[in-house]
Amino acid sequence: MKFTTSLMTVVLATAPVVACSHPVSTDSAHLVSAASTRQDVGGDVSLSGWDLTLPVNSAGELSGTAAVLHPAAVDAPWLTRTSTGGLEFWAPAAGAETAHSGHPRTELVNASPFTIGGAGHTLAATVAVTQLPIATPDIVIGQIHEPGPVPYLLLRYESGRVFTTWRTSVDGSTKAGRQQIISGIALNSPFSYTICANIGHTVDISVTYNGITKTETVTVPTAFVGTEGRFQAGDYQQASTSTGPDDGGRVIFTALSAN
Repeated sequence: MKFTTSLMTVVLATAPVVACSHPVSTDSAHLVSAASTRQDVGGDVSLSGWDLTLPVNSAGELSGTAAVLHPAAVDAPWLTRTSTGGLEFWAPAAGAETAHSGHPRTELVNASPFTIGGAGHTLAATVAVTQLPIATPDIVIGQIHEPGPVPYLLLRYESGRVFTTWRTSVDGSTKAGRQQIISGIALNSPFSYTICANIGHTVDISVTYNGITKTETVTVPTAFVGTEGRFQAGDYQQASTSTGPDDGGRVIFTALSAN
């Protein structure tokens, strides 16, 4: 395990899968069974194949440039293991930040990048948001990020609504759209999502809650087709001001996979 100050990628294991436009692999190289492969901490959600961005710097202080654990590991109080094997993410509203963001995060970054618009790739998870930051009650729980400063597509939970936002330019100069997928999800209520980066020019985003699945399809802007993408998942809270040390975002993942 080591600290660095450059943003990398992290991903977990065994989540429910919603049908995508491409086949979802069940190859153990992609979907890691925590029961048989975990070497760091016992539990149902594996950290194998991920790095972890922290809301503290390399000295453990809530300021400066965010540190990254290579590879990801449980690191209290930012990432802890629940009694049932899930992962609880805590990101304070005030803390260390990555180079191109003003929002502290505790977030996994997948170590296996892919070509956007190439072979199909899927991020799938089951989550429950248990706390929202006060100033900006919005947490990014999954995303497709390209190697530069700009995330292409974000999946967000905001005051009971799950929605996606995306950009059309790789330099971040334009923010193309925002689309609500589902609403009425209270805090502490588990729901599942998939982000399916399909072959060609589409991404399917599905959210399932209380047995109801809603899906939206986003067209990949030409500027992003053929660029390198990576999945990220966790607690990327969107507040940039804090009311105190207990202000921030908290999310529990009980399943997570990427292929």
